[in-house]
Formats: sequence, C-alpha cells, structure tokens
Amino acid sequence: MINKFIFLKTKLILVSVFALSLVLAGCSTSDDGVSGTDSETKSLTFVMTSDWKTEPIEEIIVNFKEETGITVDLQLIPGGDDKLDQIIKTRLATGDSMDIFAYAGAAKAESSLQPEKNLVDLSNEPWADQIVEAVKETITYGDKLYGYPMTGVNVAGVIYNKEIFNQHNLEVPNTYDEFVKVAETLKNAGVTPLIEGGKDTWPLQLWGTGYFSNAFKEDPDVMTKINSNEIGFADVDVLVTALERHLDWYNKKFLDADTLSTTQQMAVQALLDGKAAMADNADWMLNQLIDEQPDNFDMFPYPTEDGDNWGNMGIPQTLFIPKSSENIDAAKQFLSYLGSEENLNLWYEKNKLIPSWKNVESNITEGQDVFYQLLKNNKAPVWMDGQIVASYGYYGTFVQQMLLGQKTPEDVAKELDAELQKNAKARGIEGF
Repeated sequence: MINKFIFLKTKLILVSVFALSLVLAGCSTSDDGVSGTDSETKSLTFVMTSDWKTEPIEEIIVNFKEETGITVDLQLIPGGDDKLDQIIKTRLATGDSMDIFAYAGAAKAESSLQPEKNLVDLSNEPWADQIVEAVKETITYGDKLYGYPMTGVNVAGVIYNKEIFNQHNLEVPNTYDEFVKVAETLKNAGVTPLIEGGKDTWPLQLWGTGYFSNAFKEDPDVMTKINSNEIGFADVDVLVTALERHLDWYNKKFLDADTLSTTQQMAVQALLDGKAAMADNADWMLNQLIDEQPDNFDMFPYPTEDGDNWGNMGIPQTLFIPKSSENIDAAKQFLSYLGSEENLNLWYEKNKLIPSWKNVESNITEGQDVFYQLLKNNKAPVWMDGQIVASYGYYGTFVQQMLLGQKTPEDVAKELDAELQKNAKARGIEGF
C-alpha cells in the first residue's frame, strides 16, 4: 500500500557570514574588469519571458526599491523562450540597454550568449557557494559561474492519484513491466490509466525528454556526441524505446480516449475527479493537484527495465548580467537581495519545487524527495532540450503525428536529427 502523503522539510544551516555578506553585496568593482555604476543608480532593467513570471517576483522588486531606492523595470516578453532568445541575442549584439536578463538552456546558452565575451563573471559573489552543486554545474562555463538560479528544479515523471492506487491495491511500480501491469489493472477496472494534455502539444514531450536521462547510464557522453554531430537521436536506443512505448500506450488504450483533444487543464481536472489515475507530466502539475487535494497525489521516476531509474532536471530559470550593463554593481546588489534567506524562503513558499539552493526551507513531497536524492547523487541529468546546442524542432508535434499514424518512432527520431542539423548549421555550430 502507498504510504500516506507527507511533506519533507528540507532545511540546511545558514552560515552567518553568508547572510551578512548579502547585506553588504553590490558595492565593489566587478572582478572581470568591467566597471559598474556607483550607489547613485536609480533604475535597473530586468528582461524575462512572460511565460516565466512567478508570483513573488513583483513583491520582491517592490521591497528592493523600499530598501535601496532602486527601481527594477521588469520587462516581460511574450512569445516564450524562442522569442526571448532572439531578443536577448539582438540586445547583446547591439549593446542595447538591459541590466539583468533571464534565460534557459545550458548548451544553448553557451553557444548563443558566449558567456566569456558577453556576461559578467559571478563566481566570487557571496551567494555562489550556496547553490546546489548539480545546479551550479549547469550555469558554469569553463571554470566561471555566470548565472544566478532564479527558481527551483523541475522534474518530470509519473504523477499518480494515491486514493485510486489504494482502492485497487496497487504499489508504485519500479520496473517498466510493473508499470504496464498497473496500467492494465486500471484499464480493466474502467479507470483511465494515463492522461496527457495532448492538445497542448508540449506535455507530449515530457516522457521522451525525461526518460532520455537513462541514456547517460550507458554513455555519460551521449549529449556531447549529439552536440558534436558524432551520433544522432536515432542512434540512441533509449530514446527510440521511449517513443515506441509512448505509441504502445496509445495502441493499448492506456491513454485517455480523447488524448489528442485533452488540454493540460482537462488532464488536471480528470485526476482530481478520479477519472484518471496517472499522468505523464512534471511537478508543476503535482503542485497544482496538491493545492486542491494535499494528501492525494505524488509522483515517481519513469520506470525502466531493471528498476535503476534515473531522475531528470529542468534547468532553473537563470539570471545573467551582461557586460554591456551600465549598472553592474547595482545588478549584483539585486541578485544578492534575491538570494537573501528571507527572499529565498518566500520564493519556495510560493513555488514548492526542489531547491536550487542549500540554504532554503522547502516543502517537497516524498516522491519529489526521491528525485532530490537522485539529483544529489548525480543521477538526474538535465532534460535533453536543455542540453542541446540548437533546436531539434517541436518534439510534441512529432509525437502527435506518431500517435495519428503519420510517423513511426524511428521517423520521429530522424525528424529530431534533421531539425538539429538544419538549425545547428544555420547557427554555424562546429561539426554540423
């Protein structure tokens, strides 16, 4: 039987020197030879996509102005990450005004942003040592830290309704065979085993891009090889297997009957209503569910053949300071303010995610803690879309086409390769 849902309190001891240094931060000249402004700075420009806007940021900005007299102009760019990518690259190339900007994607950031040329080195900031090491590695280029992890770590897996599992005497599956047996039991009982927001397209990518983490068990350099054009996605058995299994769910009617007409929000409601037992999704859905039914939902890693199930990690939304900023010291001061104990705890109170920081108190579920332990044991690679050097196209759309019989799993993998080839060549990436 599934244990009753519990919250795990993750709290690590703050070092008093660290807390003091945050108060004093932002008053020195930049270490990389780039000069910032003095204490007369009155305004900072902060650019991020509107898709990332999270609840506490405006409250923190207001409090920062009250304490420092510095206004932060938050510019929210519509159009998602791709539009933001275009705007940031243009502004960096022209030196157009911005003091702080948000970005996502480790490999893409390295090739697009050219950190050594364009970004301020943050390695010696007082908060740098407080970042969880696995997260820190995603925003370190060469031996320098260039980013501030604004949010927590998202993870993808299988979310499940605990009451339904208990009703049917089901245990959390560890192997893929156990997972199939759970799905068959639920289907035979008249319960939709799995639900996906297929109409919204993006949920269809989570299974494949999350399950791909298991490829690192066999080849730790798998993404390095893909990014250098030594191999393609079609050469990675783990990814092809994930696609085959996704199609198998559809053919065996493990997915809801209207899966390609179901939105993400409809999927959430079906889980809350007990009409579906599981969802292939991420912990942002889990948080939405437990806000409504706190004791009834949790998640587990994607099951594999041998039960050695690796986790995965969405790169935190990361903040950078461009060298072209005329207010580098004040921008650093704002990042230090964000990284204070009070504001970190406020952030994680509003956003119940696996922490990117060592010094934060966060309420995470028993299932999320499994992912957290995998992260700390280096068994939770970044989602493949966060490691790729150029876009591989619209994975979710390709999966839709596969479920409709328009593509085979092998076709989808080859389509990803074709898109990567095209986009990497367009960006002049070496090896393509």
